[in-house]
Amino acid sequence: EGDNGVLELTLDSPESRFKTFTGILHSVRSGKSDFELVARGKGRLWIGAVSVMRTSSALEGGIRSDISTKIVEAGIKMLRWPGGNFASDYLWMDGIGPIDRRPTRLNRAWNELEPNDLGTHEFLDFCEQINVTPFICVNAGSGSVEEAAAWVEYCNGPNDSEWGRVRASNGRDKPWEVQHWSIGNEIWGNFQTGHVDPETYAHRAIEFALAMKSKDPSIHLTAVGHVRNTLGRWNKFISSILGPYVDAIAVHYYNLNPAVLKEEPSAADKWDTLTAGPKSTASALRDTVAVIDKYWSGQETPEISFDEWGIREDLRWASGWKERYLLRDGLNTAGTLMEIQRLSQRISMSHQFGFVNRLGLIDASPNHISETACYQGYKLIASHSHTIALETNVAASTFDTAGLATEPPQTNVPYLDTMATLSEDGSQLSISVINRHRQNDMKADVVIKGGGALTPETTMHELNGTGPHARNTYNDNTQTWLKTRRTRLDIENNTFSYEFPAHSVTLFEISLDT
Repeated sequence: EGDNGVLELTLDSPESRFKTFTGILHSVRSGKSDFELVARGKGRLWIGAVSVMRTSSALEGGIRSDISTKIVEAGIKMLRWPGGNFASDYLWMDGIGPIDRRPTRLNRAWNELEPNDLGTHEFLDFCEQINVTPFICVNAGSGSVEEAAAWVEYCNGPNDSEWGRVRASNGRDKPWEVQHWSIGNEIWGNFQTGHVDPETYAHRAIEFALAMKSKDPSIHLTAVGHVRNTLGRWNKFISSILGPYVDAIAVHYYNLNPAVLKEEPSAADKWDTLTAGPKSTASALRDTVAVIDKYWSGQETPEISFDEWGIREDLRWASGWKERYLLRDGLNTAGTLMEIQRLSQRISMSHQFGFVNRLGLIDASPNHISETACYQGYKLIASHSHTIALETNVAASTFDTAGLATEPPQTNVPYLDTMATLSEDGSQLSISVINRHRQNDMKADVVIKGGGALTPETTMHELNGTGPHARNTYNDNTQTWLKTRRTRLDIENNTFSYEFPAHSVTLFEISLDT
């Protein structure tokens, strides 16, 4: 341990191998600091790797405990890793073994150096620690079939298998039994490392599927799909060729990409486009399901893995290469989850992209965390919904959108929209209602048909803010909020009235007398 920010080590006589030295430095001041390694004496000193990590993070396996707490509180049940485009040039074997002995390599997907500090052990142990399901995306870009199969065996194989022995030697005897795997990411894009045409990908994915399932026949496989049937009829070829070999098709869809515009659009246009965005997302998903079903060659109904979605902001107008998410965007996030629930007979997995900073639900600096309205909208729906999606219908005033950037024009978008879920035993009902109007509160009757009688005493949660474009920052986390209160509803014949505040999402947790 070094006091006054100084740690001194005396090295033994020269050796031909690297040695690892650990210590604790106590900073003498807050804020930015310089870190220096100074060697005195004769000879040549090779430094293989230097890691300066807070003690608290080191004890948590390298992941900040305040961020992992936010993941749990958001109601997230599955984490997809390592990407994303990053996966198409990720070498998993670089990310095992002692951290300080792992190589640093250029990841061509992001043109950034990857130090491999967080690898298979760190990710899967973290998933176990916070009780979420891991979803691994193998490298089908620059990677090989053999590497993917070895990864499955490393994670799931017995200790007497080739890669199971390597896992055990790295400190993990018990297999993680990872069930969910994806064969690559967005290989359809010419921006992707290993980009190919749909037929080439489909036939190559068969090789991946056979090799990976030879190591563990129980795994669940997802293949790369696309939206509708674009890019050379991608989904037609994938569905017709890969049907017997995979369980799900991945679909990615983002609302709004204003980078195609010459200037930042007006706040009013962006409000209408983004609050209506979940409806365009649902339309794209339904169209995509229709294409996949038309050409599907497998015996079982294909699942949809909606494993990338979110809101694109133009980084030309954002500082620090980070989107500035507003209350408006929180309504979009909550509304998207409501549409996913509505389509849950076909969507088996859903992953917002991503969690921290870039396209993320939270903003994080070394010393602070700020909950965006997107985080609050996600938490509201994910943490307070049940497992059975119910049919819902809405009669409300509507608005039209003219179309903006990559978002199509829409007609008859309801200002008020709703979704409901039920617990498996039928005793708990959650009703979520979004009010897309920027200015007006809107009163509505909520009618429940079937089931038991509603209990008047209920818990209410509300996402709202100081205004439609409110935004939280590190210095002020009070501009948007989630508020919870107990209230008593005036219920008659399983019907109650409520005035929904402007620019809000409201969720009722109601008990049923069954």
